Amino acid sequence: MASHPLHIASKHRQSWLSTFLTLGFLCFGLCLLFWNECCIIRAASFLAETMKNVVTLPSALSLVESNNGKLVHLSGVIYTDEPFVVNEYGIAVSAVKLKHRVQMYQWVQEHRSEYEDGGNDNITTHYIYFTDWKDKLINSSLFFIRPGHENPRKLPRKTKVFISERVTIGKFSLSSALKQKFNNFVIFTSDERPEQRHIKLHSGLYYHCHDVWHPEVGDIRIQFSYAGMAGEYVTILAKQVGVELQPFELPTGEVIAEIRPGSWSIKEMFHQDHSAQWGLRWTYRALGWLCVFLGTNCSSTFLYLLVCRYSNRTTPATSCLTSMKLTFSVSLSLFVISMSWLWYKPILGLTIFVAAVSPAIYVIFKYNLSETQKLL
Repeated sequence: MASHPLHIASKHRQSWLSTFLTLGFLCFGLCLLFWNECCIIRAASFLAETMKNVVTLPSALSLVESNNGKLVHLSGVIYTDEPFVVNEYGIAVSAVKLKHRVQMYQWVQEHRSEYEDGGNDNITTHYIYFTDWKDKLINSSLFFIRPGHENPRKLPRKTKVFISERVTIGKFSLSSALKQKFNNFVIFTSDERPEQRHIKLHSGLYYHCHDVWHPEVGDIRIQFSYAGMAGEYVTILAKQVGVELQPFELPTGEVIAEIRPGSWSIKEMFHQDHSAQWGLRWTYRALGWLCVFLGTNCSSTFLYLLVCRYSNRTTPATSCLTSMKLTFSVSLSLFVISMSWLWYKPILGLTIFVAAVSPAIYVIFKYNLSETQKLL
């Protein structure tokens, strides 16, 4: 029996919220699925291009002119010409990078807002002042209460990162771009205490103050760390340009310049990258499908009302939306995924496409079969 038009119209007006929720969930879910598959395809294309262009060298001493301009994969020990020496602190270390981290003891302002009993318009702001070690200079002229909370106007020393002029691995030297890849800093101190009395060593930090336990505003402390210790065994993936290793740019626009501690084969390096991304990509797939499923649930009532408005019987589409929401959301998600893969891998894309439309074909076939049996 068909529903009364006024009853349908009333429910139709009540379903606009479901319509907006449907559009929101579906658009977000489908866009997320498409973007995620594009990222996977881009990574697969990147891997294929890399494997096609890479040349694995037997050792870091294998400097062959025919490899000039090619992507090379090699392992060896890194060396630097001269160690970093800071006599003031008794520091001497042979590494690719040396970092001076400088902190100053300063006034810090924090504020806390509270609502009074009179309502939201009555807000009281309390300012709290305390001292702490900070990497960046805090401008005390912006404080609400400036007297008694003045900070120095500039840092006596700044945080710096020093890079060794020449870094080699076997017969190859590293370009500036590759030296920047050493970012795993290790904190260290000298074996000797500083000779100057105003510099005190405590817990790996060099304090420029009279009393470590009671520092004054303006006192500084310095922490040293290095990255890429000389003698460390590393694996490098980069372009050979003469005797220098530089970043390699693929035709796709991707840039390859990778350094890892230890010995890694080319397959192991990419397998680790793939494993790290695998869980994240499947999480995005699950989230995308969930949004499509929620959108399907929100839209099922609205679409059912539209169909009933112009029909006196339940159609296969209505039946699919009401009793097979899970299958419909999976099919729609697979359809979007298949569209992403059709260009890159047509066979895989067509396989996913067939899996996406199979439930709909099954429902239509089942409906036509039941109609034929009724006629017979």
